[in-house]
Amino acid sequence: MTKPDTLVTRLDNLPVSGWHLKLMTVVCLGILFDAYDTTIMSVAFPQLMSEWGINKVQTGLLGSAGFIGMLIGALISGILSDYLGRVRVFQFTIVVYALLMGVCAFTYSFPVLFTLRILVGIGLGGLVPVGSAYLSEYIPSRVRGRFMSLFNANFSLGVTLAYTIGFLIVVPFGWRWGFVIGALPVVLYFVAKAVLPESVRFLLQKNKVEEAVRTVEVIEKQVINKVSVPFEEAVKIEKEAKIARGEETKASISLLFNKGLRKNTIMVCILWFSLQYSIYAIMVWMPILLKAELGYSLASGLGFLAFGSLLGAFATPLAGVSADFIGRKITVLLCFTMYGLSAYWLFWFGANPTYGTILLVVNLIILGMANGIVYAYSPENFPTRARGTGMGLASACGRLGGILGPTIVGIIYSVAGIQLVLHINMAVLLIGALLVMVLGQETRNKTLEEISGESVSLSH
Repeated sequence: MTKPDTLVTRLDNLPVSGWHLKLMTVVCLGILFDAYDTTIMSVAFPQLMSEWGINKVQTGLLGSAGFIGMLIGALISGILSDYLGRVRVFQFTIVVYALLMGVCAFTYSFPVLFTLRILVGIGLGGLVPVGSAYLSEYIPSRVRGRFMSLFNANFSLGVTLAYTIGFLIVVPFGWRWGFVIGALPVVLYFVAKAVLPESVRFLLQKNKVEEAVRTVEVIEKQVINKVSVPFEEAVKIEKEAKIARGEETKASISLLFNKGLRKNTIMVCILWFSLQYSIYAIMVWMPILLKAELGYSLASGLGFLAFGSLLGAFATPLAGVSADFIGRKITVLLCFTMYGLSAYWLFWFGANPTYGTILLVVNLIILGMANGIVYAYSPENFPTRARGTGMGLASACGRLGGILGPTIVGIIYSVAGIQLVLHINMAVLLIGALLVMVLGQETRNKTLEEISGESVSLSH
């Protein structure tokens, strides 16, 4: 009994090519602007605190506002992507985010900016879960870890861009220009519309077999310059595969908590919460902490952050290489533990200018790697029919961590100082990593269908 040339098998057997890189580039710009948005807000904090006279607690709330919207946006966009399609929802989130980002530049009060940041977050919240689900469905399993960590490297590039804009434009010309620049991604809507094909796995899930076959034919012609299976035969294979699989259950939040998916869902959601809490508890406050705790000026602090984030972007794929060679679970444990320790090192020894620069760079490099492994591992834990919904829920849990992190730090830092902030941060990271080790499944070198049990074996 030979394995059929199903569409997903044909996609998985394709050599990595310029087509994959073009696809990834467009999707990666989404996460780049996600990182830019959250970081440019922290860059604006010192000027906002001085100009508007807001206190540390208000600053923390303003840092959390975007995550409130992202939580809502992630849930809505994830569910919609399982019903309407990955590409359509991805395009919509870009437009909402970019236009409202521009409006933020013209606000003059804390309540108005707080409200707008929530609305921006609703648009922005869909970019990561939808983009990661979409990309994971097109990348061959043998290199999926590396590609997904490259996807996440754009988070560090977005942070680098924000700190660079902060150093070159925000510091001399004011915080509003950071938001004006943040509106430019509206152009990405038209690029995505022209370049991105709908997910073949999504099309098959919606029983659009002929459209899925045509999509794979177009991709094969671009990558290997031929069609590997004739159209009529490919349609027949997919229809037989659908009969063998039986009726599919429609995506819903409740589906994620059935007996087969409950463990994966809980594990991935806590993983995202622990990562996002620990990132934004520190990073949103980093320009202020570098000045208050280590004596950096705003300009020099932003310069070092930009440099460290850029190096972090180049280091992020190391997490994917590790994931593809030694496994996802052990890579999560290593990256999370090292990220927590690097924060301790930075604030214990960073007052020395030489040590401070090195430790800041190390912290940002390991941050990029921790992000990279989570983005590579998470979408693999959900079946196609619920991958968008699952990633939306996981991202929403991460955004909850992003909401709580800056706010809790604002309170604890005002009362108890930096040490307790670091202790809580480390505890959250270890809980997430250890849960993966106990509950997580190892997905290295497996197709998405093998991981979720959706694969079928037919004579051909």
